[in-house]
Amino acid sequence: AVGYCPELSLALSQAGYDELKAQPALRHITLVPLHEMDNKRKADPSTGEAYTMFDLNLQRPITTAQKLVGASKSHEVIALDEAAAAARKELREVARRMNDQVASVRMACSQLEKLQFAMREMIAAARQGINDYFAQMHEKIERRRKGLLADLDNIALRKAEPVEGLINSLPEAIRRVQEAAQACSAAVHEYDDLELLHRKRQMLEMAASSEFRPPKVMLDDIRGDVLFKGDDRFLFLDECSRLERPGNA
Repeated sequence: AVGYCPELSLALSQAGYDELKAQPALRHITLVPLHEMDNKRKADPSTGEAYTMFDLNLQRPITTAQKLVGASKSHEVIALDEAAAAARKELREVARRMNDQVASVRMACSQLEKLQFAMREMIAAARQGINDYFAQMHEKIERRRKGLLADLDNIALRKAEPVEGLINSLPEAIRRVQEAAQACSAAVHEYDDLELLHRKRQMLEMAASSEFRPPKVMLDDIRGDVLFKGDDRFLFLDECSRLERPGNA
């Protein structure tokens, strides 16, 4: 600051004063030497009379004339040094209280930082627990999937072997059935009545032995359905996996 503005009761730099004075509403302000600010603090700027006492009602220094005939006439007043001593005591107490608050805030900040660290560690541990839990569940599900597929492959193999055997035996079965059919047809057309009657039993036995009959048990096993059923009720994840907050309702 290079001067004092009595209109604003402020110490100003030249640049600050110029900036304020440039405003239309503040064109009337002036800048006087800094010592006049000290004079203002020691004396009433309107009369130049020195301050001699302190008005407890107005909470400011006053002159003798203001006490005798001015606004402070009926107010309680004390000496300036007494008021200054009380002000110093009050401000010392405020400073002590503020310093105590600074210490308390610093302690609270330290506790909050510890809480923040513990909270981050807790969240990290919970996140790792979630990842580990579902990783293990995924492994179990994958093992079960592979086991089911292996069982299915075994069933397919057991069903495929008899089917393949039957398919391979069909050409021979067809040949024998065809031979029996041809023999029976020839007997019908080529044998006379007496010969036909003599060979009937032989023809029937040959036909019976040549008839193709797949084992019923084998056919039932081949025809048996193989279905996959996945019961989605196993998805009890809401019950078996959840986030808990002990102490909270």
